[in-house]
Amino acid sequence: MVLFFFGIDSMEAQNQENITRPKVGLVLSGGGAKGFAHIGVLKILEEVGMPIDYIGGTSMGSIVGGLYAAGYSADELEKIVTELDWDFLFTDEINRRELSITEKRDMDRYILSFPIGEKGIDIPEGIIRGQHIENKLTELCVPVYDIDNFNDLPIPFLCITTDIDNGKKVVIREGSLPRAMRASMSIPSVFVPLVIDDIRMVDGGIIDNFPVEEVIAMGADIIIGVDVGYQRKKDDEDRNLFSIMEDAMFIYSASVMEQSLKDVDIFIRPDLKGLGTASFSSPDSLVKYGTNAAVSAYAHLKSLADSLNALDGHKYKRPVLKKIDSVFLTTIRIRGLKNTTEELAISEMPFSVLNWVKIDEILQSVNKIYASNYFNKVSFELKPGDNGTILILNIEEKTNGLFRFGFYYDIDQKATVFLNTTFYNKLFKDTKMSLSVGLGRSPGIEFSYLFDKGPRPAPGVELSSFWTSLYAYSDSSREKLASFNYSTSNAKIFLKSNFSSYLSIRFGAEWTHAYLSPDISLVQFGSLKDNFWGLFGSLYSDTYNHAYFPTRGVKGLVEVKYITNAYLKPVSYLNLFYQTAIQMGHSVTLLPSIYSGIAIGDSIPLQYQTPLGGLSELHRYGHMPFIGYKYYETGNNNVLFARIDLQFKVFDKMYLTLMANAGSQTEFVEDLFKNDTYISGFGIEYSLDTPLGPVKLSLMRSGEKKKLLGYFQLGYWF
Repeated sequence: MVLFFFGIDSMEAQNQENITRPKVGLVLSGGGAKGFAHIGVLKILEEVGMPIDYIGGTSMGSIVGGLYAAGYSADELEKIVTELDWDFLFTDEINRRELSITEKRDMDRYILSFPIGEKGIDIPEGIIRGQHIENKLTELCVPVYDIDNFNDLPIPFLCITTDIDNGKKVVIREGSLPRAMRASMSIPSVFVPLVIDDIRMVDGGIIDNFPVEEVIAMGADIIIGVDVGYQRKKDDEDRNLFSIMEDAMFIYSASVMEQSLKDVDIFIRPDLKGLGTASFSSPDSLVKYGTNAAVSAYAHLKSLADSLNALDGHKYKRPVLKKIDSVFLTTIRIRGLKNTTEELAISEMPFSVLNWVKIDEILQSVNKIYASNYFNKVSFELKPGDNGTILILNIEEKTNGLFRFGFYYDIDQKATVFLNTTFYNKLFKDTKMSLSVGLGRSPGIEFSYLFDKGPRPAPGVELSSFWTSLYAYSDSSREKLASFNYSTSNAKIFLKSNFSSYLSIRFGAEWTHAYLSPDISLVQFGSLKDNFWGLFGSLYSDTYNHAYFPTRGVKGLVEVKYITNAYLKPVSYLNLFYQTAIQMGHSVTLLPSIYSGIAIGDSIPLQYQTPLGGLSELHRYGHMPFIGYKYYETGNNNVLFARIDLQFKVFDKMYLTLMANAGSQTEFVEDLFKNDTYISGFGIEYSLDTPLGPVKLSLMRSGEKKKLLGYFQLGYWF
């Protein structure tokens, strides 16, 4: 073939109108991030004016090739791969700000999570379901959403996948372009296989990483092939676990490629200088290496392009991408719902049919549906319909449950190991059932069963019991004088409304049993038991981008209670917390906050006073942290104080924080602003953000007492 096409120049003297221009096929191999080098080659092909009539690709070659076939230019593709957050795209993570308000707390406190199946803990088919990469590909393919035959794309296209159930090659030339590209790049065990037409598909590179034969069958006379894929190591090269796995996965397709090379007319293999399949942080370098490789064949490419264009009588023009930023939506179809109602699935969708809808709005709505955490995956498709566009939501429900594990330690509460099981849609649709058990010095158990109707009021019930040991301290020496065993059991029934992923409101009734008994005390007294019941209402908001080291957002709680019992006159209670994160620069965040606990009544029981002190994250029994004092060292019926933290990001995941707080604590609310009720404290904290949770080491001192206090914490709170 090569000799034939080099003879094109000799044919130019003949009657060119009677000569049909040979068709050029471009073949792009897979290779993970190395596939970015294809873009550099495309830049040179555009520069020389090379006509591209067909494209075939595998894995990352299918993504670059598919988008180019849709009309994106090489420069546009370079901009895309450079600006995308690949670390995020290759996860199924939910952006914390978008996570459902009822799910944020669970996300913030578990180290490990395992799916539960009918026979116990399930081992998933892959680490990544492809939530974000699939929707990003769909977004990029919107300009050709009305094309389901890849021959009708601006440049005809095909891609290769593997049927994992029978090990056969699958050539995709029609259907959903983004789903085809996503299937072609589904590396086994990394990505869950993508099911298309009842076929479970994985990475095509296992069978054929260089689809030359298929592109020739499309009609190509000339093949330009670019390979960035697997290459066998030389005998003298070091081998390791990963290289052996790579050998095992791609040794067959490597032999197939050796045969395919016989039909390639111009072969380009960039020197990637040690960059590998996971080098997604180096797109600029990879594109450049692709450009350099094509430049080395520039004369050959230019000569061929000029000859081919001369046969047509005009220079080849690359197809131009259509621009579509909105569609006229006529129909919304939801696939996959069985145990969840459509009402919950689309409760936060801000648009309706028979309206022009921006693509960004659709993508944001899909992300919000996924962030409800009721689903394993939510993707979307656009299809042409009568007089408009059909939006299809493909939803994979969570059919079983989760088993989760966490660990927490601080110098006040010591170690706590906690286990959780969570099930969705058990007994009723749109429900979440959760049971958590904490084991340690401060054990506890929590059970909840919640209905979720979005902004519409929905019922819920919560049951909990906690046990701990508390201490009384000397005012002068700050030494322990006595210890007490303290426990509470609580039952709540309520109506709640989740107005958005940022705001939740509850109204309901509660019952509390409290028990206090001496352990070691200079003054002996009997055990104290009491029961309380009453009404409560709360408003909770959380827009933090990170639970422990936020740089933007707010977090707040307002809770009011009206409680009584057989012996107590009614007590009104207000608990308030509000904090905001203000980014002052790239590495500095200001965190001002305000805390308040107000109890109004003739006699305030211990359970509704506000204890202060310590930095423990275990905010139980009305406790509020206060810098400079020990855990539960002080407190009163009424407290009001402000705190300010100045958080410096020293290195990635390493922080240094300056802290200070000041306020007032009194028996009577009218005395809150008197000078003799003033307390204060300040400190410094060194922190690390680790996979096991935050690690915090603090040194602090009270403004009223001279003794320095230390604090250490590891893990997520229970």
